[in-house]
Amino acid sequence: MHHVNPRIYELKYPTGTPYWLVKCQVPDPSPENPLRKKSYQLKHSTAADAEIDKTRLIREHGGGGSVSSGELKNFELGQHRLATCQGDARGQSILTAIEWFIANFVDSKKTPFVEDAVALFEKEHVVRLRGKSRDEYHHYLPRLVARFGKCRIGELTTKTLQAYVDSQPAKLHHRKCLVGFFTFCAGGSRKIKSQYNWLDKNPAKHISVPQDDVDSEIVILTLDEVQNCLALALILGDLPYWVWALFTGMRPEEIKRFWTWEGYGWNRINFGAGTIKVNSEIAKDKRPRKIIIRPVLRKWLEYFEATGETMFPTRHRLTFRNIKKEMLPDSKFKINDLLRHTNISYRVQWFDKSLGTTAAESGNSERIIKDHYLDLITDESNIEAFWDLTPEAFGLFMPTKDHSSVQPEEPS
Repeated sequence: MHHVNPRIYELKYPTGTPYWLVKCQVPDPSPENPLRKKSYQLKHSTAADAEIDKTRLIREHGGGGSVSSGELKNFELGQHRLATCQGDARGQSILTAIEWFIANFVDSKKTPFVEDAVALFEKEHVVRLRGKSRDEYHHYLPRLVARFGKCRIGELTTKTLQAYVDSQPAKLHHRKCLVGFFTFCAGGSRKIKSQYNWLDKNPAKHISVPQDDVDSEIVILTLDEVQNCLALALILGDLPYWVWALFTGMRPEEIKRFWTWEGYGWNRINFGAGTIKVNSEIAKDKRPRKIIIRPVLRKWLEYFEATGETMFPTRHRLTFRNIKKEMLPDSKFKINDLLRHTNISYRVQWFDKSLGTTAAESGNSERIIKDHYLDLITDESNIEAFWDLTPEAFGLFMPTKDHSSVQPEEPS
């Protein structure tokens, strides 16, 4: 059976009059060469005539034009589906649907395994990221590989991924990482560069997850909880992190960047001006801000600098979790920005009691401060006591120089 593939070209005569040219190769068998072909081209004055000629060529050279009863039934069902479906495809022709299918169909069996695609994604994209985003991919993608590593990425549908995300504790983080990974698999985006087009669409984009209500109502530490947590942090070795978070109000991811990125840390603390500079690449909202070094924080920083304390210990994450688990109720243990919430609440009700300056220093909006943080603390004595939690309150004093090795001068 010979098949032809007629093409229609819209052209113009020298006079500017348009015409439509049907062009293809048609069978021209001979006894010596039964597969011989010849060129066919015919001009038509209208696009409709050209379509008719194209259809005739396909019928004559594509199997005689006959179709089985089963094929005819499928055709009619397909036409009905297009006529009654919802969305942009409604009312389109069978031919339009077929052309789209030919252009976009991807055989899932020819797509790579999930484990191989993840390895490429980490090599070509994740390594270029910094901070929290890179850490999230390194933390959550291995779970995807553990579950679907030997599956083809083209076999993972939105329904399959939805069930996977629903089974995980940190649903929002899983969804975020899946969207990034499958964007890479589907050819990339403005932010995620990719040379691969294994998928015609991103199945992770339509994963729905319930909103995380843990932080929807602002919860803060009581003064007793602050004192108890600081005391345990002193024993377990995570005190600098707790002090920094409580008296700067920086977000956890901002603190990690500030104390682990090259060129930051002590270099960005201006004792003379009494400020801490949070650059745009450190800030979560990408807006630079300055944090005031108040007396209590200054005393702690002078103490940590003198004692050579590590401000962001390598085991911080586990130690921090253990301290919260030991000292706080479950309702507070789950709060991500608990120390930041505490700082903002104590700050807005002390010092200048200004929504604007509190918002600027914390990287928030005045509306958020007013709606969520104002008047959470009713006992003003607790506010004063919070800002007086200096090292001396925990029995810590500046180290003194050892003069025992200095010999007294000989009398003359």
